[in-house]
Amino acid sequence: MKKTINYVKVLLLMALLVGFSACESEERIFDDLVGRTWVGDLGFNYDRYPVESFLRLNGDGFGTDEQYYFEENGGDFAVELPVRWRLEYNTLQLDYGRNYPLLEIHDVSISVPYLRGQLIVDGVNEGFIELRME
Repeated sequence: MKKTINYVKVLLLMALLVGFSACESEERIFDDLVGRTWVGDLGFNYDRYPVESFLRLNGDGFGTDEQYYFEENGGDFAVELPVRWRLEYNTLQLDYGRNYPLLEIHDVSISVPYLRGQLIVDGVNEGFIELRME
């Protein structure tokens, strides 16, 4: 009976440690996300032309996405969109409001200067994306 109790204690301790390490990882990702500008293609179009996102996330769960036409289309400013965001279970959710699909980046990993993950648009996996820190 005593051996069983010790095994249970060890298993509980291991579960607790795994939980703490997951939180620390998400906290690190949060810290790396906030206050920086992440640049890349999130699949947006403006006036029928693809645009590149310059995504800036604030610590309060809000941010902006300044979008510019790609160089081959002039590179000019297209539009700025407000965005609400949250990070949960290493998934970055980007909510641009009711006129846009919900974007999620699953399995977010940040290895400065890159943010990488799987882009999910309204539940459809659009594949691997990479944003660069600017």
